[in-house]
Amino acid sequence: MINDIPGISMPFKSRTTLTTRISTEFELDRQKLIQDLAISSQTIALSLDGWTSKNDISILAVIGHWLTEDFVYKERVLEFAEIKGPKSGENMARIVLELLQELDIECKVITITSDNASNNKTLIDTIDSSLVEHFPSSSLSNVPRFHS
Repeated sequence: MINDIPGISMPFKSRTTLTTRISTEFELDRQKLIQDLAISSQTIALSLDGWTSKNDISILAVIGHWLTEDFVYKERVLEFAEIKGPKSGENMARIVLELLQELDIECKVITITSDNASNNKTLIDTIDSSLVEHFPSSSLSNVPRFHS
């Protein structure tokens, strides 16, 4: 279809090449984000929303908000993931917890803002109990700041 558009030529010939380029670019951007968060944020606030698309795929989006040392506001989409299984608080919490661990921001989260969907209470409680379990209060370093 794209080849039929006059004046357009694609810099790749197969979907495998395109997939590889997108995956490589995503990994590079993800590593830059991890470095940026390590350097520029002491705390981070999350806002998230889950919804179901018209083709019945459940999605969770997570946006991070933080201030740099110089009080420069930053925000980034941290995750945009399909929710595997039912759109339950536990399944959404699993996505958020994996994200926090991957980005090494488990102890930096101060707030999570979401809508009033009934599954969000379970999501928040699950995140809170997992962080408390992972970082016992007896540990003086890396104590989570988030409390549901």
